[in-house]
Amino acid sequence: MQVQVEVHIYGIVQGVGFRNAAKHLADEKHLLGFAQNMKVGSVYIVAQGEEKDVAAFVDWCRVGPSRARVDRIEVIRIDELAQYGNFAIL
Repeated sequence: MQVQVEVHIYGIVQGVGFRNAAKHLADEKHLLGFAQNMKVGSVYIVAQGEEKDVAAFVDWCRVGPSRARVDRIEVIRIDELAQYGNFAIL
């Protein structure tokens, strides 16, 4: 079953390769969506794909790449799926 989530990641998550690592994992898991830095210093991600793959991706977001320090994340499940062609870094 296809699902879509919004993930807000807070901590030391900019300038540490978080978006690139997220894209690499998303591509491996065939997820669609995007990752972008926010002005407040967080990373915002929309991920869409098979439920088990999205769940594994969200679990990874709780830790992130080795140089990151994730303090907290917020996950919101979105009922209506958007139409993405790939997983992009914005």
